[in-house]
Amino acid sequence: MKKMVSRLSLINLTLFMVLLTSTSCKNDNLERDMKTFYNRKVSIPYNQMIKKDCSLYHDSVSDSHFKLVRYAEVFHCSDCQIKQLSSFDNDTYTSGVSQRIPVLYIVNIPHNVDPTELYSKLCKKRIRGTVYLDTCNAFLQANPDFPITPMFHTFLLNENDRVVLIGDPFKNKRMEDLFQMVIEKGQ
Repeated sequence: MKKMVSRLSLINLTLFMVLLTSTSCKNDNLERDMKTFYNRKVSIPYNQMIKKDCSLYHDSVSDSHFKLVRYAEVFHCSDCQIKQLSSFDNDTYTSGVSQRIPVLYIVNIPHNVDPTELYSKLCKKRIRGTVYLDTCNAFLQANPDFPITPMFHTFLLNENDRVVLIGDPFKNKRMEDLFQMVIEKGQ
């Protein structure tokens, strides 16, 4: 199992490096951030956030080897952030292996945003997963080195809460294929 995880780690790292080298001049910073974030343990302070489940699906985090985390900060345009969080195609997500992976939305919100109203908006978008509304910055306090680059704000955690894949698997076909491969090999 360890050999398989190491091999998957190398494949993930290699694929991500290829994607990075084909993008922009800021590759050095992205590459450094990716190496720093990859395989890092992420702490999720569940008891310090408001848990809401507006999905017809009932994800059980404890029953899965993996969980997909989507982090967002809602400071300016909550509607824009909600649209971004619910941007993946639910038909794509509910098919195949990915259906068994719980999705956690961690939404950092300032004190002047009404959590009930935000939750209602999220439910209207019919997102799949459990929403954790972070009104006290608990997630960032638990993870002080969390990357600020939005490309790192969607990631797959293994059963030990270590990052095994960085990126949104539903915005890019290559990432979706890699996501499926990691899940199939890891279960």
